[in-house]
Amino acid sequence: MTDPLADADPPPGAGPAAQSAAAAPHHRNRILLLIAIFKFLKAFGALMAGLVALHFVHASLLKTLSHWVNELRLDPRNQWVDMVLDKAKLITHSEMRLVAIGAFLYMALFATEGVGLYLEKVWAEWLVIGEVSLLFPFEIYAIWQKPDWLRIALLIGNILVLIYLVYLRIKAARERHRRPSEP
Repeated sequence: MTDPLADADPPPGAGPAAQSAAAAPHHRNRILLLIAIFKFLKAFGALMAGLVALHFVHASLLKTLSHWVNELRLDPRNQWVDMVLDKAKLITHSEMRLVAIGAFLYMALFATEGVGLYLEKVWAEWLVIGEVSLLFPFEIYAIWQKPDWLRIALLIGNILVLIYLVYLRIKAARERHRRPSEP
C-alpha cells in the first residue's frame, strides 16, 4: 500500500532537503532494493577482478607475487606460498585475458540486474531468476570440490533470492488472474 502523501509535492517554502526527498525515487519493495545493492556490490567486485586480470595480461603475475612474498617477509619454502607461486607459473597471458573478459561480462550482467531491480522492473526479476537458476549447478559443483563458508553462504543467499523472486512472480500472476478482464 502506498502513502498518498509520499508522492505529493513538498509544501511551498519547503527547504532543499524536503524538495530533494520529494524528488528521490520511492521504493515500494525494500527487499528488491537490498537485492539490487547486492548485485551492485557483485558488479563492483567483478569490475575489480577484471581490472586486476587486465593488469596481469601485460605484467608478470609470478614476478608480482614473488615481490610481495619478499616485501611481506613470507617464507618462500612455506607449502602455501610455494603452492601459490607454482600455480602462478602455470597461468598464461591469454588465460588472464579470458579471465578479464569473463569478469567484465559478469560485471555487465550484475550491473544490469542491479539497475533493473532498483527500478523494480519485472524483466530484471526474470533475468535474476534465470541467472541464479543456471549457475546453481556450478555453485554446487564448486562446493562439492572445495567446500568453504563463503561459497556456502553465497549459495544460500542465491537460494533465498531465487525463492523470493519466484514468490513475487507467482503473486503477480495470481493478481492478474483475480482481476476481471478489461474491455
